[in-house]
Amino acid sequence: MTMISLTVDGKGKVDVEEGTNVFELLKQMNIHPDEVIVLSEGRPLPEDEVLVAGQSLRIVSVVSGG
Repeated sequence: MTMISLTVDGKGKVDVEEGTNVFELLKQMNIHPDEVIVLSEGRPLPEDEVLVAGQSLRIVSVVSGG
């Protein structure tokens, strides 16, 4: 499998297999997808979006409560 490198804000370079989507990245990083929003260039990414080499991501925690 071919590996690609991404830059994740606060984590630095992260290597994943080519074809990895947002959900799989979060699983690899032990982050629950319901607790965060993943942004690329300020745009929220759906969980099924395939990531591309060199992409910069920001993972933002979602806080809820009453």
